[in-house]
Amino acid sequence: MCLNKTFIFISFLFMALNANAIFGLKGRTEQKEQIAKARQAFAEENYPETIRLMKDFTLKDAPKRRIKRAYVLIADSYIAMEEYDKAMLTLSEALEFYPKDIDLRLTLAGVYYICDLNSRAIEEYEQVLKQDDDNPKAILGLAQSMHKEGFYNKACEYFKKYIELTNSQAANVYYNYATSNYMANNFEPALELALMSFEQNEDPDTKLLIAKIYKSQGELEKALLTIRDAWLMDINREDIYLTYTMWTAYVPAKAKQGLEMAQDYLKNHPNNRLALFIEYIAYTRLGNEKKAKESLKKIDALQEKGFIDNIAAKILKNSSK
Repeated sequence: MCLNKTFIFISFLFMALNANAIFGLKGRTEQKEQIAKARQAFAEENYPETIRLMKDFTLKDAPKRRIKRAYVLIADSYIAMEEYDKAMLTLSEALEFYPKDIDLRLTLAGVYYICDLNSRAIEEYEQVLKQDDDNPKAILGLAQSMHKEGFYNKACEYFKKYIELTNSQAANVYYNYATSNYMANNFEPALELALMSFEQNEDPDTKLLIAKIYKSQGELEKALLTIRDAWLMDINREDIYLTYTMWTAYVPAKAKQGLEMAQDYLKNHPNNRLALFIEYIAYTRLGNEKKAKESLKKIDALQEKGFIDNIAAKILKNSSK
């Protein structure tokens, strides 16, 4: 009789365990299908649906790798929608569960960088390097973040380390490395790196950087020729044209040319403060104080006040004494 009862108990126990296994397997299959649906929604750029699917995802019985996937999909969706605060919260919560996960930490650092929270980005990148001191993404991230924070020499160190580690020939890396050197007044390496970047990618921004370096080195003729070439690469770049015009106007021997360039621009942009200020500079270099003051008055009369207006007002005030 006891044997029969024991057999019945074992049978029920086996059936219960088998049922749990079946339901557990079913639950895991449903989780896998839900993640697949979320990935599909993400691929179709249906980010709200991706978030909905993953927020409803039953996490307590899911394997750790699936929980991480859910967090990543939610965070990536918020990033794609430019809802960076929510992305930060999601990634920070994920790191509470996975504090040693390098990919999550790199993504969080990247979001901080996008939002100009550079000191936080630096903290996260440095945390990554404590786990992996040769992580190229963290090294490059530190270089870029240090540059944005104004630590140009430190940025140069990390750019150098990144290039040595990866043998990178990427034009944008050399451009950013050159810019950090330029901002740190390391003009010789800046020029070398900018020229290397331009060999990889002939774009007007790199040409403009080369012109700025020449100007900082006191090679004004080279600077003017180079910035002119930069503008000719994209004649719709008004910022380059006005910079070229201003540099030209500052040179007494070229002030007349600078004046003509500024006035040509003012025909279509009569209220452009910078162009009016360049006109003032050119007239001053040409010794025409009356016309120079008229240019300042035009700036001062404009409704919205800015940096150029303040300079113009101060010059007017000083010249009236």
